[in-house]
Amino acid sequence: YIGYRCFWALWHVTWTILSGVLVYPWYSKEANRVTWFIYLTNWSYLLLTLTSLVQVPCCIYYMTKIEGMSERCQLHVGALRRPVGLLWCLYNISTSVAILVTLGYWLLIYSGGIVYPVDAATHAVNSVYVIIDLLFTAIPVRLLHFIYPLIYVIIYALFSAIYQAAGGTNAYDLEYIYSVLDWRNPGRAILVVFILGIIVLPLLHTGVFGLYKLRVFTFNKYFPGNNDDIDGAEKYSVNQQQLDQNNKSGTNEMSNPVYLISLTETGTGDKPTTISA
Repeated sequence: YIGYRCFWALWHVTWTILSGVLVYPWYSKEANRVTWFIYLTNWSYLLLTLTSLVQVPCCIYYMTKIEGMSERCQLHVGALRRPVGLLWCLYNISTSVAILVTLGYWLLIYSGGIVYPVDAATHAVNSVYVIIDLLFTAIPVRLLHFIYPLIYVIIYALFSAIYQAAGGTNAYDLEYIYSVLDWRNPGRAILVVFILGIIVLPLLHTGVFGLYKLRVFTFNKYFPGNNDDIDGAEKYSVNQQQLDQNNKSGTNEMSNPVYLISLTETGTGDKPTTISA
């Protein structure tokens, strides 16, 4: 699995670099290469690359601690809390937005002609990757987390409006970034942002959530004795009190490989239970 994570991190880094340095007709003159940074495609693919890079050290750290349990090595959950929280936020944004970029490009931007390798990598393979990754990773998806990609889309819309108002041009020296988001027609631009952000994006995120539920259902069906995966109504928390008690008493329950992570059904009031490995 670490090899899988490293492969995709390297893949995304490579295509991020190539999308900016390869010579193909995405700009009208050499000076316009700098406009690479104004496009939603590149924002989103850069975010996807960052997500895959953060996944690598998180995965290595976690797997290393798991392998060391036989040597009575504790899993330092607290050390993972911030990077995993960052990863979860990045994952929520990059997954839904990658699919949005793919649909937006082929339905609204692409007008026929040659499909260059960079276009395929950043507007097709990106979505194939996030769907495959969604089915293989244990990262949970929550319906209400659609707010994160929505904020991301709103930030880009504000950027595009400010950029155009300041006299910025695109890679072909036109007075907008995307023709469908031309702020010289603010009513139309706002309508596009509304449709993409308030209607399409939540639907896409719901689809992502559906794939997550399918993954959990499949896992629980074929591995009924293993409850390491999680359901959408479940909430995980670290049983810090038990960790403290173990430290004070000098005991190490990791010798009996049980992760000190508690599971509570939302709204049931049940006491937390431990998850065995």
